[in-house]
Amino acid sequence: MSRGGRGGAAWLAAAVACVALTSAACGGSTSDGGAAATTAVTRPDVGTAAGESKDTVAAVPPADLPCPVAEEVAARLFERAVGHLRAIPVPRVDTVWVLERVAEDHPALGIDDPLDGRGVSEPSDPAGRLVDPGVPPGPPLAQGSTPDAQLLRDFGAAFRPPGPEATAALDRFTAQPDLEGYALAHQWLALIWAEELGHRLPPDVLAREQRIEAQVRAELAEHPELPIDLWAELTALLAQHGGGLDEAARQQALCRVVGTAEAEGVWRGDGTYAQRYAGGSFDITAEPEHVTALMTWLLAALVRPA
Repeated sequence: MSRGGRGGAAWLAAAVACVALTSAACGGSTSDGGAAATTAVTRPDVGTAAGESKDTVAAVPPADLPCPVAEEVAARLFERAVGHLRAIPVPRVDTVWVLERVAEDHPALGIDDPLDGRGVSEPSDPAGRLVDPGVPPGPPLAQGSTPDAQLLRDFGAAFRPPGPEATAALDRFTAQPDLEGYALAHQWLALIWAEELGHRLPPDVLAREQRIEAQVRAELAEHPELPIDLWAELTALLAQHGGGLDEAARQQALCRVVGTAEAEGVWRGDGTYAQRYAGGSFDITAEPEHVTALMTWLLAALVRPA
């Protein structure tokens, strides 16, 4: 694996419950042809479309966002986002995982205890093992009766006790060659976190990370206007666990992260993604905490440590 990790099935479950590189080019230039760095975080006033809730906003094409952005603007936004996540009274497992990674990558922020005395909102979820080794492994899961339940079941093998049964399930899940969207992302996450949780996967299964990374890069290139939650998850996987982003891609990613942020360091979903899996499909619309955690995870890779 490119990096170790701690996070969980709650990452997808949080998005599903709401029904959960190359970047698009950014626009904007100075009159002399040079790019002008954005010096303030200002999300376009896109309003609220019919049928949207306060937890979602209208999508803004990446090319319409101010670009490039000043490094200090991104750094200040990162600190605000971290502060927001640390202030959530009862955070989800994925939020705590992000804070643990931030603490590792940015020690100058002084995050000694990502939980800060809080409990997580899913105390009995087996995914909690990723932030608390005392949480017991998940029990065998029944065959999913719907596509979303089946995806959660298949990815949930990572939270089963290590052994032949879980290894076989993870082998079957990650062997699927044509997954897209959150399902593709969770193939990668399954490999990362299964290894973190002590599963001894065969080398040929671990080697699938290279194929999955190539598919992630291709999906981002082909669909640059994915909903920001899914875009952030795929891009963060490349930046944190894959081969990384070159400087041009890093700058483009910063433009979308900064340009879609709310002033207080919060992001809201900007669309519903129709996830195909197991011969069916289901809609995923992410909650603000989920989007904000993913954007903060991505910023941890984009912002240079102090």
